[in-house]
Amino acid sequence: AEIIDEFEGCINEAQNDFRRSRNEAHTEATFSLIDGEFEDAVVDAYNQVSSPRRKLRTGMQGMNELLGGGFESGRVYTFFGLPGEGKSTTLLNLMYQLKKYNTDYKPKDPTKIPTIVLLTMENTIVESIERLFGLSCVGAGGMVDYSVQDVIHMLRTDGELRLDANSPINILIKYKPTNSVDTSYLYTLCEDLEDRGMEVIAMFQDYIGRIRSTQYNSDSRLEYGAVTDEFKVFAEIRDIPVITASQLNRDASKHIDEGRKNNKADLVRFIGRSNISESMLVLNNIDAGFVIAPEVTEMNERYLGVQRIKIRYRAGDREYVYLPYLGDSIRFVEDL
Repeated sequence: AEIIDEFEGCINEAQNDFRRSRNEAHTEATFSLIDGEFEDAVVDAYNQVSSPRRKLRTGMQGMNELLGGGFESGRVYTFFGLPGEGKSTTLLNLMYQLKKYNTDYKPKDPTKIPTIVLLTMENTIVESIERLFGLSCVGAGGMVDYSVQDVIHMLRTDGELRLDANSPINILIKYKPTNSVDTSYLYTLCEDLEDRGMEVIAMFQDYIGRIRSTQYNSDSRLEYGAVTDEFKVFAEIRDIPVITASQLNRDASKHIDEGRKNNKADLVRFIGRSNISESMLVLNNIDAGFVIAPEVTEMNERYLGVQRIKIRYRAGDREYVYLPYLGDSIRFVEDL
């Protein structure tokens, strides 16, 4: 067993070296005014910018405006929130909407099924399916209120969780225990799915603090920064968006708790970059960052406040949006 573990470790190190080498080659592209080089660089840039695969839109106009049209390939997005205040359900909502609102998406390999992956390292598969049932079958109650065949039928019909010509994008949820894998597993997962006939078009990971860097750091600040840096490399090599989540710090919790105690609204506006937990390196390495905080109005209307605190590319001027929940469910109202 010890020999096998050592050998497996050597293989993983070699794979990581190959990936770092591929990334260096990927980032060594140049641009100049010399004939030939100039045209090649412009054509390559134009093809990437104009590709219909470049952006995956959500089902919410406000969120799309914050994103600059949608989640772009090769970029890393992080949602920052307090524990138990909507990070996982936000990722689940976004994953569900990307399936529904990008039915015209064409995979690079037309023989493969376009697949959105959620690597959950917090909620188990059972918990994720329960949440997916509550999100997609609003007002239906719990799964245990029905027979298993009824649940399957409801998820397929009411929940629109099916694969056909009108809904061609697959959803795959994979569970791994906390800190059981490092970021190199993302490559392994994509390669395994390719062998099964699936092409990953977006990767969700829940959340940064539960996955290891390939180069372990005892300092959590450096570790978080390394993880997001490796997410960026993965997003560029695979040419897909990576969407993840992270924690806000205690000061953020204090601001929000005091605001709720004093019946203040617009709580998300009290939070800024200084309230990101553990490491500003996370913010440095990602392409777009959003702070989230749930709110309830005097009329008992529920919203998720979203504040954009960073974006590295062109987007609209709007920096805040309030996403309404559908009734008392965990599902956002879709208005696209």
